Amino acid sequence: DLLVIAPTGSGKTLAILMPILIMILSRKDLNPIKILYITPLRALNRDLFDRLYKLFESFNLSIAIWHGDTSYNERRRIRENPPIMLITTPESLQYILINEDLKSFLYNISYVIIDEIQELIDDERGCEVSVALERLKDFSKDFMRIGLSGTIGEPDLVGRFLSGVGGRYDVIDVSSEKSFDIDVILPSSSGDKDENIYVEAIEDLLKKIEKPVLIFVNTRD
Repeated sequence: DLLVIAPTGSGKTLAILMPILIMILSRKDLNPIKILYITPLRALNRDLFDRLYKLFESFNLSIAIWHGDTSYNERRRIRENPPIMLITTPESLQYILINEDLKSFLYNISYVIIDEIQELIDDERGCEVSVALERLKDFSKDFMRIGLSGTIGEPDLVGRFLSGVGGRYDVIDVSSEKSFDIDVILPSSSGDKDENIYVEAIEDLLKKIEKPVLIFVNTRD
């Protein structure tokens, strides 16, 4: 098994998926479902699907999402024509494991990827994932577990969580410290116009910065 640690936005997902897709194509092993991709949040599912759809399409491979908001028609389509990669959540994985229409396809799984695994390590949803992975052994006995994580303090702890009892794992750690460039801008008081000086300072700042800006305030007013 493999734990990959790298900063957010550094390309962990593509770094893992590209060699997997190349191996699947080179072996001509196109029986669905080959890859099970687990993310902690449904919002991540949709973002991931949108980013990967064109990649899979260029390889002539299929990809789909199954979670609580997936429509009945989409679920039926997946059951009738399962994809090469199925994206799901820890909760939906429990349902997939007992779904009679999908059970037979679980035997084909070669890779289980758990995204943002650091979000699950000390959570009851992490227990769900651990149990689900052990149950999955009843269907597919030869699959590789791959965890993707941002910077974490105890890689070996996460590796043991990923690999399960008696499992063996490697760690690829390319984490790095984030660099920050901080300026403190303190507008001078202008008497009765105190409430406006910050607005003016922000307006001046926005004129100088040609990027999206996120502003935090202590009250809505």
